[in-house]
Amino acid sequence: MSKKNIAITWESITDGGVNSYLRYLLTSKKFKNFNIYIITNSTNEGAKYLKKDLRNMKNIKFVMFESFFVKKKNLIKKIIYYFLKPIFFIKTIEIFDKIFEKIHIDILICQCGNYGNFRSEQAAIFSAHKKKIRKIFLVVHHKCEKYPFFYKQILKFINSKIREKINFLITVSRATMQSIKTNSNLLTVRTKTKIIHNGVKIEKFKKKNYLIKIFKKYKIRSSHLKIGILSRIDTHKGHDILIKSISYLKSDIRQKLRVLIIGRGSAKDMSNLKLKIKSLKLEKNFIILNYLNINSQKILSNLDLLVSPTKDFEGFGLSIAESIIVGTPIITTKVGGVPEFFKNQYGRLIKPKNYNQLKEAIEDFYFNKKKWVYNINKTKKNFRKYYNNEVMAKKYISLIN
Repeated sequence: MSKKNIAITWESITDGGVNSYLRYLLTSKKFKNFNIYIITNSTNEGAKYLKKDLRNMKNIKFVMFESFFVKKKNLIKKIIYYFLKPIFFIKTIEIFDKIFEKIHIDILICQCGNYGNFRSEQAAIFSAHKKKIRKIFLVVHHKCEKYPFFYKQILKFINSKIREKINFLITVSRATMQSIKTNSNLLTVRTKTKIIHNGVKIEKFKKKNYLIKIFKKYKIRSSHLKIGILSRIDTHKGHDILIKSISYLKSDIRQKLRVLIIGRGSAKDMSNLKLKIKSLKLEKNFIILNYLNINSQKILSNLDLLVSPTKDFEGFGLSIAESIIVGTPIITTKVGGVPEFFKNQYGRLIKPKNYNQLKEAIEDFYFNKKKWVYNINKTKKNFRKYYNNEVMAKKYISLIN
């Protein structure tokens, strides 16, 4: 019996949680039984890294297209593209018509980070329905935003058609599903929905010092408390909150802390971070490493503590899940889908944008590190059982079947 073909449509600009999610989903045993076509925009930076990660998987191919809906830097282009979005939406349906003529597709899975505006994945659904692709799934990872005022009625019409054409609306958390219910007309009592929490691949590697070169370069000793923040460098991720909180610590504690900022970001955001660190005289405490071409679980296994200080919404929080998997304690904010899987034994859940709570949590970890490590190691086995990528893949396959 020949393998079935799955098309995964995914429009993005930067890399982020969807990268890791796709890597974990597609490297599961269940998805190796399909031919996978990842259809994405040519300007998707995340797809470039994902392609490298999946380069040894012969059942996966990438198909690139030109998107009309990614942000334009030129002001004139921004204005033109904004007012022509409905026309570009029709043009995008035509692009997918041509793609689906060349590739026979049995199942379409549309991956959306944010939702609420015009997206290429929406056009793919219209095209797939025309081509009589009978299994169509829409997956939303992040918060659904409110409709832009100017296009509210058009987008409401598009969503009313989409909910008729998809088999299931899937979200990675109850919080994301609630945002869709609150901010759009995509979800009705007749819409079939499913919440499938993300799953992390249980990596098999010996616990070694994978960051030894970095530790040597920046003179990080074994006596230092190594704190990490692994995320895209973006204002809503809360890097500035962590910097300010560290500045509130007593100098004798600060001297023993080294904070590694790991992740990609724009030149502007990087510059703002450096200025913030310099203004508070914390250059010795903070090390900005940008992106590291090292498995994220290996990085986390070499840290003492992960901090995830997101300010507003987190669809799931994959770096938090990865940290639990390897047994590195976490301080994270109570936002979005995080409270749905995070337990006190894994570390500390705090209010967003709260400098004092973050400072106090870091102090508690500093003085009671052994207790924090003991608690997470005692409970991570149960987390591994329910939040691994094979469990996640099995839930998707059950919907496909």
